[in-house]
Amino acid sequence: MFTFTQEESCLRIDLARRAWVRERAMDAQQQLQNDANPSVGTDRAASGPDPVDAECFTVVTYNILSSALASPDWFRNCDPRDLEADTRLQRVLHKLGAQVEKRAIICLQEVSRGWSGKLHAFFQQRNYTFIDSLYGAQVSGYMGVGLAFPNERWRAADIDIQRIADTKDAWIVPEREKVWRPSSSESRVGDWTCPSCGAHVFATKVACYRCHAPKPEVVPETNGAALGAPLGAPLGAGPLGGALSSLWDWLRARCGAGAIGVSGSSGAAAAASSSLEHDEELARALQAEEYDRGVGKPRRGVASNGAAEVPAWYDAARRKENTMVAVHLSSTSHELVRLWCATYHMPCAFDQPKLMAMHAAMAMQHLQRLAAPMSVPCILGGDWNLKPADHVYALLTTGAMPAAAASDDAYPAPCPEGDTWQPDLCCPMRSAYHVAHGHEPEFTNFAQSMKDSVPFIDCLDYVFISPHVAVRSVPALPGREEVSGPFPTALEPSDHLLLSVDLALPALPDGSHATAYATPLSVAPGGDALPMGREVGYLDHISAISRDALPMGREGGGCERGGRGGGGVRGGERAAASAAQDAQLEAARRAQLTAFLQRPADKSLSFPPTLNSFERRLVHSLAEELGLLHMSEGEGRGRYIRVEKKPPPPFSGEGHRLASESDQSAAAAEAAPVVAVTAEEMRAARLAALEKRS
Repeated sequence: MFTFTQEESCLRIDLARRAWVRERAMDAQQQLQNDANPSVGTDRAASGPDPVDAECFTVVTYNILSSALASPDWFRNCDPRDLEADTRLQRVLHKLGAQVEKRAIICLQEVSRGWSGKLHAFFQQRNYTFIDSLYGAQVSGYMGVGLAFPNERWRAADIDIQRIADTKDAWIVPEREKVWRPSSSESRVGDWTCPSCGAHVFATKVACYRCHAPKPEVVPETNGAALGAPLGAPLGAGPLGGALSSLWDWLRARCGAGAIGVSGSSGAAAAASSSLEHDEELARALQAEEYDRGVGKPRRGVASNGAAEVPAWYDAARRKENTMVAVHLSSTSHELVRLWCATYHMPCAFDQPKLMAMHAAMAMQHLQRLAAPMSVPCILGGDWNLKPADHVYALLTTGAMPAAAASDDAYPAPCPEGDTWQPDLCCPMRSAYHVAHGHEPEFTNFAQSMKDSVPFIDCLDYVFISPHVAVRSVPALPGREEVSGPFPTALEPSDHLLLSVDLALPALPDGSHATAYATPLSVAPGGDALPMGREVGYLDHISAISRDALPMGREGGGCERGGRGGGGVRGGERAAASAAQDAQLEAARRAQLTAFLQRPADKSLSFPPTLNSFERRLVHSLAEELGLLHMSEGEGRGRYIRVEKKPPPPFSGEGHRLASESDQSAAAAEAAPVVAVTAEEMRAARLAALEKRS
């Protein structure tokens, strides 16, 4: 029976632990390669190798087609039975159920108010959290977007729901919006009452919106109705009559009847006989009164450009109500593994490419601002209403609009004078489907509405990922010749296909990811950026994952399964992989300590208590090599390493410098020289000693 010293036992346990973790990771990687379907064509080279003990998960994006839009009058080429709301809902839930079994993160678009409650109940019964935001008009069923995630796998550290147009710092407001106007609920000049149903119809309408009765040839006088009086009534009548008469009398007394151009003692009579020019003066006076009370003040973030003209596409982009739902998710199995996941539905403004480009850029800019302060991955899935050949797709995947967009009138900048916004991203994104297959699917939308002479079939849905995220696999979607349509059908309850992608968060450190958002956009408006090197990166993720991966009681069997001393070709490959990972980890820790030395304001640096024994020795060794003070503090599982910069050397009274610790160490080393060996030689010697004893 062999006996070991305490140091040898600790070394043996540490080697077993590391060998078991690496073998588990390599087996998982091999299994992924074996399970990969050659027809799918997963491109691992494009996304990088599978990370060791990665957090693997699935993200789904699906436009479920609003229940208010799927009508036989709109989809005339579809079977009416496939358009029934209850039938479609059950089929949609059946598709979502398959993804729920995989515990996927699910991004939904066109969630109507009629289906929102049903979806909340569906996800809650399956231990999911569902967050939605409805912003659409009545005709669309007040549709919006939603995101669901499994509670046993993820926790919500933060939830952000934003109207994308409000994420822009400031907008230029057209000059016409500065003039006061009555609200839409009040009558205006030219409005008329439907003789059939009594509805209040705007002056621009030629038929009643409720019963479709035509506008009568003779419309009563409505000059007084512009400010709330009944149609045809004098200005003094109606709910605002007394206030308007008093205001008019005050204006006449203040400015004089001649200045206003009205004579007479009765304010109501003067107003009744006033011309349109006088009405405009009254409107301006009312506007001034509203501003005095603070009612008519401009919204926050709204600027004015004086007399400059605002383009129609720019003003339309400002008015869009589309919102994004973004959730900051933290893994329940590895607390330090986290990401921002969001869903968005782009405005359907195909005739205004500048508007589309502006909203796409603003949506991605907002998500990257959320993820940048801590350098965490970000994922954005949704119905983008853009094709792979569009300039906006190039903007999202390259980070900037292509030069050809300017000639095609698709470049959303320059904005009106006074607006310096640019459509640049701080980090280019990647389409997960394109990474896996080398191309986008042939289509994700197959529909033909009453206004389409031929079916529309093309790719509009994507899951965009930041460079932090690795793509494991993506099921191939069918080609155009493999389906019958247009959708919805009995097999496809929506006019869009469901897109599912299998992803992984890498656990290995990668310095390029720490600076992925290193641009001005990395700081959110009003926020402070974290100092370089202080963000929680994947260096600490490795320690947490490695520590949690090894079950208790398995330390003694690691070497038997082929750790560093495993024989054969496979054992040699493992040893080579382990040495490469050790070198990579050592380089990363060295860079971290070197960066700490180069920051004059930082006096100390603490490492997480999740470091294993190998990493602890590595930190102590590197700190000693770089001339840093290093010590262990705390007790039990909370024990951690703290390094400090050495104080400046003291000086004697005669002005001569005393010997520093480094000088003393050098003198001691000169007095008792030792043989210098590399770290690899030391490890090899220890392994040989262990094999000899066993």
